[in-house]
Amino acid sequence: MEKMKAVVFVSGMFALMFLISLMPSTMASSNSLSASSQPNFQFPPMQIASEALGPSTTVSESYNWAGYAVSGVGIISSAQGSWIQAAATCNQTATGTQMTAFWVGIDGFATSTVEQTGTLAECLKGSSTPQYFAWYEFYPAQAIRIIKDFKVSPGDVFVAKVIAKSSTSFTLILNDTTTGQSYLKKNPSGFTGDRASAECITEEPLGPKGFFLLANYSSQPWGTDYTNLGGCTANGKAFGSFHSDAFQIIAVNENTFAVMDQPSKLSSDGTSFIMTWESAGP
Repeated sequence: MEKMKAVVFVSGMFALMFLISLMPSTMASSNSLSASSQPNFQFPPMQIASEALGPSTTVSESYNWAGYAVSGVGIISSAQGSWIQAAATCNQTATGTQMTAFWVGIDGFATSTVEQTGTLAECLKGSSTPQYFAWYEFYPAQAIRIIKDFKVSPGDVFVAKVIAKSSTSFTLILNDTTTGQSYLKKNPSGFTGDRASAECITEEPLGPKGFFLLANYSSQPWGTDYTNLGGCTANGKAFGSFHSDAFQIIAVNENTFAVMDQPSKLSSDGTSFIMTWESAGP
């Protein structure tokens, strides 16, 4: 049977339209995260590619996520990960803005809520100079927010943790262990999360006209083997210890299914892997 080429959404997934909270001192193009006007972007939950093996197996393909997730193990009370911030290489001849997000979170793998925090690399169209940001999100109750005055530089070592005391009590913690910067944020009043999955993810943002080009970050190390800090864990246990409930996610082009982000296999410690950029996408 011929494989369908339409996007298949996991039950309960909705696209996230959000208005970026911006730093007024860094205004640029209207297509930028640092724009004076607040543009619409999407960082939706995982979107499954139609020819993927799907979330019922240990490998999935996605149009926006790459990395690892743990799901199907009951209530997730914590997710943690560490990574080395990769340097983005801007393609000045690219047809549009290029972006790549790196984050740790709970939910979104097969649910309609996401609680996440991480970093973002952005290359404006025509620019050779990448910009870096720290951010957090409580979806769908609150749009993604840029963390003001939190400087992000290539080579910095980050640790992020999401703690879920209950379905209505989440805390996001982001630490830059290189500079000593730290940020903590609790969920807004009335927010309810599913607590169904834990993730260490590289993401291709979705804009009003489709997916942004994936900024070239070459490769990015995740986990204890590379950071000497807490690697990718769910409920305090290494992702790899969950065996068939730990899902390797490969990002593919929505049109050609060519690989865009490729995670390596988890290392022997079960918390570490290397993300490799393969292509920019659409």
